[in-house]
Amino acid sequence: VRTHLNSGNATVTGPDGEHAPRIEAALRERFGFEVRTIVLTAGELRAIVDGNPFAEVATNGSRMMAHVLSATPDPALLAAHDVVALDPERAALGPRVLYQ
Repeated sequence: VRTHLNSGNATVTGPDGEHAPRIEAALRERFGFEVRTIVLTAGELRAIVDGNPFAEVATNGSRMMAHVLSATPDPALLAAHDVVALDPERAALGPRVLYQ
């Protein structure tokens, strides 16, 4: 396991599988509180990077954000709370990801 900067993100090498529940249980046992965990395969992470609509205008990669969602948002919820409408020039939705 390696952590990535101070992001709260970690990289794990191992076989594919349902790792999120095991990681959540280990964190709960070690630290005594719940931590929602999302596990992406290398291919899923690559698709997020490749799908970044702001890649051409990025001048500082450390300021680019991709907020990974645990599930595809409900369309009715998105319609009622359109996050992209708040900043249409600097926010975009992708599959299970919000880019800023």
